[in-house]
Amino acid sequence: MAEKDQGAKAVIQLRPADFIQQVLPDAEYQGPLETDVATEPQLVLDTLYRIRYHGIDCAIDFEAQATYDKEMPQRLFEYGSSAMKVHKLPVISVVLWLQSGGSVPQPPYEVRVDDIPIATWHFHNIRMQNLSASAMITAGPLGLLPFVPFMQGADAHLAEQAMRRVKQEAPEEETETLAFVLAVFIAQVHKSDDLARAIVRRVFMSTDLFRESPLIQSLLKEERLEGQRELAQTALEGRFQTLSADILQALGAADEATLKAIVAHVSSDTLEQARARLSLGPQG
Repeated sequence: MAEKDQGAKAVIQLRPADFIQQVLPDAEYQGPLETDVATEPQLVLDTLYRIRYHGIDCAIDFEAQATYDKEMPQRLFEYGSSAMKVHKLPVISVVLWLQSGGSVPQPPYEVRVDDIPIATWHFHNIRMQNLSASAMITAGPLGLLPFVPFMQGADAHLAEQAMRRVKQEAPEEETETLAFVLAVFIAQVHKSDDLARAIVRRVFMSTDLFRESPLIQSLLKEERLEGQRELAQTALEGRFQTLSADILQALGAADEATLKAIVAHVSSDTLEQARARLSLGPQG
């Protein structure tokens, strides 16, 4: 999952205007905004951009989600409301669903106490499987080409056409990231690294394009972290059984050193000591 989420995030960050136009064709892209909007360090958005929509300054948050997640609407509410507080701008929330392994949550997200409405948060869903692969290859923005393998009607032939368009039309400084993420998604959708490598070789005559890719190193690091997070969570659950939501959130944002310390001391730490390693206060 980490490769999908991180790859999607990298492409959005590379060509944000393409995604903004997909959701709001009338919007004017104005630049990135700080994504760390938390009063607690664990709350960091995937991406956040300043835009102008119908003459109104606002922000747009894109969150890439590999598969179905029923908690996503609540997270969008938390992200958006925190970003509004920090940046003093209204926030438009968008989820890019790569592969939906269930029913995609529909807007709005509501908080209620019985018949009393407390809050309502609207958001936009972009389901890649609802977009036409052939139409995207023909006339779609370059930023969405890496997502072609997830789109309606996609096959290996269309994936290769998407790769060829990346080579022909992408600016040189963007080619590596777009092509690499497309190759990752081809391999995952078709469950074949060999197919992805063969397409890259046919289009670029080599796979050397990715040899020194910073994105590859970033994805490999994230993959290692995901494994360490799973190990740390399993170790804590083995010791303390059910973990609170704030511990799970902190594990999701913890760095490598913290995760290793959690595992190394799990047999001797108290719950409060484990929480302190995650920069959490005493449990209320």
